[in-house]
Amino acid sequence: RRALGSCGALADGDLVGSAAGVGFNRSAAFWLDVEALQREPPGACADDLALAVAGYRGELLPGHYEPWVVLERERLEAVFERRMSRLLEMLAGEERWDELARRAEQWISFGTAPEPAYRALMRARAAGGNYAAVQATFQHCVAALHDRLGVGPSPDSRLLSAELTAASYQTGLPPGAATSADRLQESNVTLEITAPANLGTVVADQQRLKQILLKILTNAANLAPEN
Repeated sequence: RRALGSCGALADGDLVGSAAGVGFNRSAAFWLDVEALQREPPGACADDLALAVAGYRGELLPGHYEPWVVLERERLEAVFERRMSRLLEMLAGEERWDELARRAEQWISFGTAPEPAYRALMRARAAGGNYAAVQATFQHCVAALHDRLGVGPSPDSRLLSAELTAASYQTGLPPGAATSADRLQESNVTLEITAPANLGTVVADQQRLKQILLKILTNAANLAPEN
């Protein structure tokens, strides 16, 4: 009653009361974001799911901790997470990378450290070729999970980070290596990368691997004879 009484947007006739409590008048001209969230989208396509989650703005009745509020808050949060997880999967499947990033960032902004959102954002950044942002997103995920829940990232998140990092090396040299490679080219030295086709995924410290590669290239550039 206190929460509803503080809401100035309600007009006369929007609420009905009885001895059992207070509720919304179903015949009034309004719609509820909670009902839109819970309603099963008819077409189950990405756009329908986007409409379903659009009205969710975070936890229900923040600052209120009555038992019924806590239970309803947790239930609605679980519904939102199911809907949003499915939406992110569909957006990724349709390669709608910009919208995928926007929806993932929306979920992350609620401060609940949602790993599916971080993974979706990593995929969106990788699709745009921004592998530095991929690793930054993973590090933000690690920090958020530690600060909020006191845990580390799941195996799924760690594996995705490793796979996307490996993919970044397949697209070319890491940032910083281009300068040394250019110097080698100026000296008419051909740079070749040879690796077995079935090498698989290598899980290691990304920064140290970059440092090793850059050191090798720098030494080669410094020692290469001119012409």
